[in-house]
Amino acid sequence: MKILLLNNSRKQPTQLMAEKIARILQNQNIEVVKDNGQGYYQGQDLDFIIILGGDGTFLHAFKLYGRQEAPFLGVNMGTVGFLSGVHVNKLEENIKRILNGDYYIKEKMIMEIKVLNKQGQIKVLEAFNEAVIKSKSVRLSSLLMWINDNEMGSLRGDGIIIATQTGSTGYSLSAGGPIVDPDLEAFVLTPLSSYYLNQRPLVVAADKIITFKLTQGQDNILCLDAQIELELFPEDQVQITVASNKLKILNLEKDNFWNKIYDKLGRKFIG
Repeated sequence: MKILLLNNSRKQPTQLMAEKIARILQNQNIEVVKDNGQGYYQGQDLDFIIILGGDGTFLHAFKLYGRQEAPFLGVNMGTVGFLSGVHVNKLEENIKRILNGDYYIKEKMIMEIKVLNKQGQIKVLEAFNEAVIKSKSVRLSSLLMWINDNEMGSLRGDGIIIATQTGSTGYSLSAGGPIVDPDLEAFVLTPLSSYYLNQRPLVVAADKIITFKLTQGQDNILCLDAQIELELFPEDQVQITVASNKLKILNLEKDNFWNKIYDKLGRKFIG
């Protein structure tokens, strides 16, 4: 068995915890490799990827290792930790459970993003939480939007967030978008400071093709999971679909999403 430990290079406690976990695993004769976020072990055969940090560290791990077959286990050492499967305080007992095979694997939807410019060049990228098209200045973004072949009209404002159901608890939620059940594969479209009063968040089935065309403005970017930024220009098109691959997430409980919502946000929806 070979396990990768990935920690946040900017936070020393995550490095110290990685060293502690490495000792525990090595005492069990398990091969351990460590990465502080540089992607040293891309393409190697791994059994598990344990990520020490917050949601930002998890998303950085996805950027580096999202194409690996190995399941991700997020260990929350940040502030919110929606993407984390366990808390650091219970880590040692949970490692024993993992080594004994006492866990569940869930496969999560990944978003594929194609960027087409007017010269016909295509760039293909992926995101786990969200893609954001937005102005990087005080000027409005102007976009045309299609769902499949249906033109949905124009969007004017600071931009738009296109989130997966997993990403619905992130930036989209802060901007007024809904929380989506994690078992429902869908895109959440949340306008940012829309100029039009009638534009509200939409939840769109994941089998649809969503296309945006930038109609004007020189100060727009495409941001993926707060990890990748790409400059956009007038006439550029951004197409959103579901990727063919999925990300495997290791969980120790069958279904703790709604309990986690209450723990993280301090809010019950019923009762």
